[in-house]
Amino acid sequence: MSLTVRVQPVLLATQWKETLDWLARVFELPIHDHSEANKFGQIVVQGSKLGVLGRDVPHAGDATSALEVEVFDIEAAVERARANRAKVLKDTTPIPGAGSHAAVQLPSGVILWLWEPDDEQEKHTALGDGPVNFSVGRKIRAPASRVFQAVTRADELSRFFVKKASADLREGTDVTWSWDGDVEVLEVLRVVPDEMVEFVWEAYGVDYLTRVRIDVISRNAEETRLTIIESGWFDDARGRQSAFNHAEGWTEFLLHARLWIEKGLDVR
Repeated sequence: MSLTVRVQPVLLATQWKETLDWLARVFELPIHDHSEANKFGQIVVQGSKLGVLGRDVPHAGDATSALEVEVFDIEAAVERARANRAKVLKDTTPIPGAGSHAAVQLPSGVILWLWEPDDEQEKHTALGDGPVNFSVGRKIRAPASRVFQAVTRADELSRFFVKKASADLREGTDVTWSWDGDVEVLEVLRVVPDEMVEFVWEAYGVDYLTRVRIDVISRNAEETRLTIIESGWFDDARGRQSAFNHAEGWTEFLLHARLWIEKGLDVR
């Protein structure tokens, strides 16, 4: 599954394209979308197993944050980086309860952290299994088939919710939703035509995935109830705040969906 990277432009400076090329070539990362600037003043990169690590980097000079890449064999990754003219700043070091990490400096000067999670940590943090969840819903005056089409087809979603959707929501696919300055990647798990869609994505403000279920429930030939259920947050301050933010976002989604389906209005 693809993840999203947001990098402060100062980090990649004038050589950000060279940095992305190096990452794609050395670690075989399918970086397939990027933008040099957006309203948040960031470079947005969409690739595979990339993330941003916002912390001070030892021996990094003026750098204050770094890219992070998750790897399966960290020793091999360090050697691969070294063979491609990267300087090793920090040898492989265990992280209690989280795996191992190392730091290298790319030829472009950017600092790259390599992280290999341990199996137990990966099992618990990949998909949130906490108890915090919510459900929001709204009645829409339209048949279930029309509502399902509006919330699953890329061309429809781009008319009232996202700026761009890479594909329709189909079972077994990864779909990218993008706005100005933001990108989300969905892994679609299940689809029941005209009834239900289920996917996972990385929740805002936490470092794990949550599960989203969109239910399209026909009440009669002319009325449908559209319900969003999202679950998996841990019951801590970060989890509760993230869930609250998502509930607000989905409530807005439902309003926009109703206005688009019933009246053909885009009120963004």
